Amino acid sequence: MFKHIKTVLFDLDGTLVNSAPDLAAAVNATMLELGRTEYPLDQVIQWVGNGSKTLLKRALTGEFDGEPEVFELDNALPLFFKHYEANLSSASQIYEGVLPALTALQKAGIQMACVTNKPIAFTHPVLQAFQLDQFMPVAVGGDSLPQLKPSPEPLLFACEQLGVELKTISDTVLMVGDSSSDIKAAKAANVQSVAVNYGYSQGVDLIGLGASKMISNMQELPSLMGLTT
Repeated sequence: MFKHIKTVLFDLDGTLVNSAPDLAAAVNATMLELGRTEYPLDQVIQWVGNGSKTLLKRALTGEFDGEPEVFELDNALPLFFKHYEANLSSASQIYEGVLPALTALQKAGIQMACVTNKPIAFTHPVLQAFQLDQFMPVAVGGDSLPQLKPSPEPLLFACEQLGVELKTISDTVLMVGDSSSDIKAAKAANVQSVAVNYGYSQGVDLIGLGASKMISNMQELPSLMGLTT
């Protein structure tokens, strides 16, 4: 189905790594430090995927599209960053099938990069903690550019960093992610996309948004590309 793909861009949280437990712990440590109530993991999972600032907005207001006072957000973000930096990979786990799939792609000469809305200062340590950096020489974070996903700019920037000719990306580049931000960004960048069904989709129909295929284990990806694991 994707036999002409030469470059694969991967989201991080909810796609390669189940990072919600550590994100939730940092959110709740922040809430407690601010004298607020903690949230259950299932609630925080519904808020993950649109960057740290949006996650904190949701936690501060308890609403998906909530807008706290500016001073509240300005106070909360440094606290969240402090708590998350201290426990980036304490309870997080790499998803089953990820390492075999990435190994198969690497052996086949497929270029790979990580394109995430997570701040880049946290992205590199997480990739290193799970030995994912050996597959992805390029990582683009949520603050690497003025725009983050669902803007196409992070995907296009990753392609440029990998030396991909932008005129070829519609045929040779694939985005793999778990959220609407990933699929919308892929569509806007005119690249193909695959969605995983185990991440933080927030209940959105990713096939309906334009994903060409839905997979339940990353090990399905190489076979879709005509490769063997």
